[in-house]
Amino acid sequence: MSCTSLIAALIATALFAVPASAASIPGTDLYRLPIHDGVPDEEATPENLTHRIGYDNQPAFLSGGSELRYTVIDTTGQADIWLLDLVSGTRRSLMQSPTSEYSATSIPGQERFSVVRVEADSTQRVWSFADDGGDARLELPDRPGVGYHSWGQEQELILFILGSPHELHRVRPGVDASELVASDIGRCLQRIPGEDAWSFGQRDDQGRLFIARLDRVSGEITRIAAAPDDSVEDYCWTPDGRLWSSDGTSILEWRDGDPGHWQAMRDLSTTSITGISRMTVDASGSWLVFAADDAPASQDIETVAVQYLSAYNASDENALRAFISEHRDATSLERTPIETRVARQLQMRGMTGALQTVSVAQTSANELELVVFSASAEAHFMLSFEASSLSPVRFAMMGLQPTQAPGSAAVDLDGLLSERIGALRESRQLPALGVAVWTQGDAPVAFLDGVRDVQDKEPVQPGDRFHYGSITKSMTSSIAARLVDRGLIQYETTVADALPGLWMHSGFKAVTLEQFLQHRSGIEPLLEDDLEREKRWKRAGDTGPEQRRALAAELLAVEPSFTPGSSMDYSNAGYAVVSLMLEAASGSSFEELIVAEVFEPLGLESCGLGWPATAERPDQPRGHWPGPILQAMTGYDLGYLFAPAGDVHGSVEDLVGFAHALATGAEGWIQPETLERMFHDPGNGYAMGLQVEAADGRLVLSHNGSAGTFFAFMAFEPATGASAAVVMNEGNLANDTLARSIVRALVEGRLEPR
Repeated sequence: MSCTSLIAALIATALFAVPASAASIPGTDLYRLPIHDGVPDEEATPENLTHRIGYDNQPAFLSGGSELRYTVIDTTGQADIWLLDLVSGTRRSLMQSPTSEYSATSIPGQERFSVVRVEADSTQRVWSFADDGGDARLELPDRPGVGYHSWGQEQELILFILGSPHELHRVRPGVDASELVASDIGRCLQRIPGEDAWSFGQRDDQGRLFIARLDRVSGEITRIAAAPDDSVEDYCWTPDGRLWSSDGTSILEWRDGDPGHWQAMRDLSTTSITGISRMTVDASGSWLVFAADDAPASQDIETVAVQYLSAYNASDENALRAFISEHRDATSLERTPIETRVARQLQMRGMTGALQTVSVAQTSANELELVVFSASAEAHFMLSFEASSLSPVRFAMMGLQPTQAPGSAAVDLDGLLSERIGALRESRQLPALGVAVWTQGDAPVAFLDGVRDVQDKEPVQPGDRFHYGSITKSMTSSIAARLVDRGLIQYETTVADALPGLWMHSGFKAVTLEQFLQHRSGIEPLLEDDLEREKRWKRAGDTGPEQRRALAAELLAVEPSFTPGSSMDYSNAGYAVVSLMLEAASGSSFEELIVAEVFEPLGLESCGLGWPATAERPDQPRGHWPGPILQAMTGYDLGYLFAPAGDVHGSVEDLVGFAHALATGAEGWIQPETLERMFHDPGNGYAMGLQVEAADGRLVLSHNGSAGTFFAFMAFEPATGASAAVVMNEGNLANDTLARSIVRALVEGRLEPR
């Protein structure tokens, strides 16, 4: 059973030409240096803009000068074009394609840029994109083998064509074939400012490298200057037409004369900067940006975060163990031992797959936010780091939350909900979406849009049932509250007292009902399928209590993963134990209790256990895996084992009714003092079956749920009784972002429930 709160809980306790391979790529950083009076500032220290282990290169200013496109190669060898905001320091990927892209170049007169894309079959051609990274177009279908390129006037292009030797080709508008211009050329192609011409590097018969000029109109080629060294291919032009290059440690300018020569303008040999290569100057002539060798290894917060992601993506148990030992602070390690954290990391890696960084923002000296993309979940997440010390870097907090893709257009959440529901559903390409709100009056307002399944395409109807997933935990907690009110059990009741005939490890004997409900018991999470053990537990009997007792007998027989009450570890198994404690106290099975204590007193007529659509009840919404891919009617069943943790279904109307009952107490359904204790946050943002958020002095409780093919979310504010619910028949984890955005817009009054 997967849900975003589950992943967030896991990370909270567990933490936290074209190169052939990542290993062969030289690491480079980008540096910025101010220009004063036409020369690089003599006093200024070059600012490291990227400070990341790996390849950050090929910088190119956008026209305004406040943003920079550049190429990033990750640890897998994948190359992407990133955008750096030079004002805020935020960096984000412009595209997350399965191919590699290099050499971003603005297209004159268009709000587009072009790249060299390495296609699936390794063909390299020029493609273009809108400035936001969308609307991909193949510019030159018949010209493969492109390494670099540069635009000129009249939409003409010159191309660096890979070969032995490399060749310079020219492409004219409306002409399919490219024209050979020169051979044995260097990689740096530039448009010369103020002239209708390009520059490029070319070697003579003796292998000496010169910078040459190609006149666009006449086609004449003339030499401009000898390169600083025959191995130095990179140079740039300033806006006023001066030629700059580097010998690796100094910034040089070509001075005309007889003979001409290169003169050092800024010597950086006394700094740690070496290997200066590609460079660019902004249109105002105020800033120089250049690539140089990776900065010496340091303990800055971003470098350490990248080390974590490398270990995580590689599923490297030893590297994760070393990272946690070195970079989690003492308080974190006291709460949860290293081995437990390593196990949770590997488990979470199995759920999310590898995470690709698509945006970086350092919000303070000790706080960092990475937006990462999970291809497995088809979702973006915000990975947050907060350091308690910086020398050495040790993290007190690492958290993961769903978020939108960087630069993506926000969903329009202003207006009438009845008029926006269709667009909201289409924004995530969902089969169906339902939203219900209960703010005042005697009944909720609900809206649904879409189809029950993508195969038959029957429209959803009021009252249709959706799977609630882990919101079931809120209902199981409500059963406990009702039994506490009647004196049948107390929150302080220990599992040993509740289940005296069950042998258990001594570490569990004092664990209370409250601690199990708060995920603070230390029992195994049981968040992924374990078919062999589940088969064994199911063989214990034909009833829910028998199967869940077999589960508890096995999982309580081992030592808790941490000292009970000292930490929080989201656990489906813990709620199976809760059900046994409630069954022993009441004499009724969980399957009977949820009807008698929740469904019937609240009038939740649509609610039941299991999937909404069955062979006997086919006219209900069916679940979809991300895609959407229709879930089969058989072959995937949570069954008795997970019923108390996540197997209730019902309508969006009944879900908001349940949330409203918790918010108001539903005229004595649960006593106020019991609700207050149920809502209490012990310090980790999770009460008894509810997530707790406090903002601007307002307490909001919520829970989400997904068993993979549906998604549900509910939230309520006890102070006002306002409640909302969102349901979808697709299990993508990214749906949590949409659900929370909808509820936030309703709370803020931007989205009106009518």
